[in-house]
Parts: sequence; structure tokens; C-alpha cells
Amino acid sequence: VSAFPATITSGGSVTDGTGREHAYGPGEYRYPVVPPGEYRLEIVAPRGYAAPSQEMEEIDFLNAVLDEADCDLLLDINNIFVNSINHSYDPFEFLRQLPGDRVLYVHVAGHYNEAEDLRVDTHGAKVIDPVWDLLNRAYQWFGVMPTLLERDFNFPPVPELLAEVEQIRMIQKAWALQQESVHA
Repeated sequence: VSAFPATITSGGSVTDGTGREHAYGPGEYRYPVVPPGEYRLEIVAPRGYAAPSQEMEEIDFLNAVLDEADCDLLLDINNIFVNSINHSYDPFEFLRQLPGDRVLYVHVAGHYNEAEDLRVDTHGAKVIDPVWDLLNRAYQWFGVMPTLLERDFNFPPVPELLAEVEQIRMIQKAWALQQESVHA
């Protein structure tokens, strides 16, 4: 449990869990109030639908940002898959070129098939096999890490959602056991 409020505050004041009061002017937002300290920024590669006048490949741009900003990566597996269809590249090759030591967290989701060469990252469908395959490979190359199943709408019955969560657990468990046997 955090000592800090987990609500958005605009104007007025808020008292944190330690009893300290924080004042904010109108239009100032804080979510949540965090103590002073050193924090690392974590970015996510955006999904892409068009790349007019593209000066560099997506993987080169992402790696340059990670290097220059010295930040970490939230690995959105579905974005890699969606972008691979939309921009005609190999999603496994893209994944392989990421700096695994910067990946701290993973998202998986479903998407909408607009056309044969166009996917839309909606978070409104079940995760498909090629995305599960990419997740499996991410764990193989980068190790098991926290993973979030994203679903923003078109919610199926709870047992179906739980089956997807269980699939994440099963893949994690398989790679955790594999890594343990390698280090034993």
C-alpha cells in the first residue's frame, strides 16, 4: 500500500499517507504524488499505421531513443505483431533486435483485422496464436517478466479472460523452469 494518494488532483490540496499536505494551483495535476528520488523512465513502442517520409526503420528509432534517453522498455507484444503486418516486417527479427536488458514489463492484447495488410490495435479481442508465439520467444530471449493482458472492451465471459491469463502463466512457468534447469 502506497503512502501516496492514487487519485488525480487539480487545484486545492491533498494530504498524503504520511500526513504531509501538498498544494496545487488550478490546472496542476499530480497522479500520484511521489516522493523525491531517482526514477527510470519506461517507454512503449507505439503501434503504427502509416510511415510517410520515414527517415529510419522503426527498430533503429526505438533503439536510438532507448540509448539516448537511457530508459527502459514496456514491451507491447501485440504492437510488434500489428506493426509487422502494417509495415511488412518480420516480428521475430524486430523482437530479436531489442535490448533485452531494458525490457521490464510486457503487454499482450488482441486486435482487429481491418484488411489483409492492416491490423488495428484495439485491445478488444482475444490474443491470437502469433502473438502468443511472440510472447513465448520474448521469454526465451529476455527471461520471464511481469505480463499484463490488455482488454479495453468486448469483454468475453470471465472464464475466457481467465483462460488467457492462465496461458500467460503457463508460458511463464515453462520458461521459468527452463531457466532454472540451465542455472542449476
